[in-house]
Amino acid sequence: GELARLRDEVAAAKVRALQRTREVVASEDDCRARAAQAEAAAAAVLLERNHAVNEMITMKQAFAVREAAGCDTAIETASAHRIEADEAWADAAAAHAAAKAAADNAAAAAAAADAQCASLRSEHKATLTAVDARVRTTLGKLQGDNAGLKAQLKESREREAALSQMLHRQAAELLGEGTPHSR
Repeated sequence: GELARLRDEVAAAKVRALQRTREVVASEDDCRARAAQAEAAAAAVLLERNHAVNEMITMKQAFAVREAAGCDTAIETASAHRIEADEAWADAAAAHAAAKAAADNAAAAAAAADAQCASLRSEHKATLTAVDARVRTTLGKLQGDNAGLKAQLKESREREAALSQMLHRQAAELLGEGTPHSR
């Protein structure tokens, strides 16, 4: 009874630990996938903005060359476009920083999940060690009880055999005594 219950506890603890480990691994995989997606999206935004800025600069330069006569206007326009380009670069840098922060957060979440997994492994090991000790103690007690019961059984059989022999002797004596009196 106790040994079966302890075995059931060990099996249940193993199932819980395996299930929790699978959940942690799935969470880590999800975090890594989201980080990779965020980094790819940031790289695409940065590339798109870089291309747009280069096109804008090229257009503005061409415009400035064509409009050499209206140099002041071209300078003001180029300056405005340069401000736009700087803003576009700043937006791209912010998007890249956000993607990096998301990747860092995902890495931190993965590290936390690793730590939690290690903690669960440690708890599982401690539980198994405690259950193993209880099983060994119970098994030792049962073996001791079994040895005691075997000794009691042997003593009981010896007493029974001695009693049986004594009863046979008494019966034989009674039968032996009863026969001469009845004649």
